[in-house]
Amino acid sequence: MRISISTLLASLAHLLSVIVLFDLTRRTWITVSPPQQKATSTNTNTSTNAQIAFVAALLHILSPAGIFLIAPYNESLFSLLSFVGYWLHAQAILERNDGKLIGSGVVFGVSCFARSNGIFNGVLFLWEAIVVGLRIVRGQEFRKSIVHLVFTCIGGVCVGFGFLWIQYLGWVQYCNVDNPREWCLRSVPMIYTFVQDNYWYVYSVLFHPPLYCPPCIAIAD
Repeated sequence: MRISISTLLASLAHLLSVIVLFDLTRRTWITVSPPQQKATSTNTNTSTNAQIAFVAALLHILSPAGIFLIAPYNESLFSLLSFVGYWLHAQAILERNDGKLIGSGVVFGVSCFARSNGIFNGVLFLWEAIVVGLRIVRGQEFRKSIVHLVFTCIGGVCVGFGFLWIQYLGWVQYCNVDNPREWCLRSVPMIYTFVQDNYWYVYSVLFHPPLYCPPCIAIAD
């Protein structure tokens, strides 16, 4: 019963992520028309954007990871949160609504609860901060750029907080005890790397490929 409910929730999250991806692509894809076609380019671009968005959504459904996106696993939830975060960020840029930058950062931070690599979504805010910083140095829209930079940094902090909060919970449960786990004694104690190394064998595959490649090939087949 629990597996059935989990599969249903995963499938629902996958469906919602496809819808969000479609709208995200439709809103952000830019088609450039020749000068002589500008008068009639609006409807054409709208139609083209919808077609490209449909293809993007279809490819997401048919991706090799599709089986994981409908399985009772957190992959589909992470996908949904990531797409929603990018959708909010795109809306913030297109509508010049800095408040949505914070909303985007919060959603990306929550995505780190599902998967640790959600922290890489923070690169979006880092790049935005660099671009806005250069704009400030050049004196372009100085006051607006300062405000935009502040909201961008707050959004980036939200992403980092989501990642570090899980680390903190792991530290409190496994390290702040009489017999701490071995990863607690590392120079950079991260529960994610410990779990991947001891339960998923990620680092064993990377550093000892002859021992683990045959099973991986068998699974791939």
